[in-house]
Amino acid sequence: MYKKNAKKNQFRDALVECMRTKNFTDITISDLSRVSKVSRVTFYRYFSNTTDVLEYLCDSLFEETDGIDELKISREDSFVVSLLQYLMERSDLMGAIYRSRRIDLFERSMARHVNEVSLSMLPDLSPLELEYIKAAYTAAFSAGFGAVISVWAKNGKKESPEDILRIFKNDLIHQ
Repeated sequence: MYKKNAKKNQFRDALVECMRTKNFTDITISDLSRVSKVSRVTFYRYFSNTTDVLEYLCDSLFEETDGIDELKISREDSFVVSLLQYLMERSDLMGAIYRSRRIDLFERSMARHVNEVSLSMLPDLSPLELEYIKAAYTAAFSAGFGAVISVWAKNGKKESPEDILRIFKNDLIHQ
């Protein structure tokens, strides 16, 4: 079992490395095999294409969040700060995801792995309304956090999660 994850992680890490010098769409399976030092045959045991590796990268970003109480979605500032801190600690992975221009994969991973919106936060809604609210909430958060982490990384990773929250609330929301 550990070997399987280790090989998958080697391809994930190779993707991140390749994306430092190439656009995601230009990265080939041969590139990933060369950088990871793992054969193409092994690649096809775990993945069908490079997009599968990118999706695995997104999933691996969130695999630890299920048991973290601070990362249960809420309207509290503490949730935003905790999620920003979590993503900032993984800025190399976030940067690769954002550069790939496949934020949709990040959004799907976030929807699968981050605890769902608390029903107590929402008014009484029909099942259809609830489905749309949850989808919109996840899409807005994933796109917003992807963009924030990208700008933060480009600007030298100077601000704390609290600084980012303050900037977001004061400068973006209250313009």
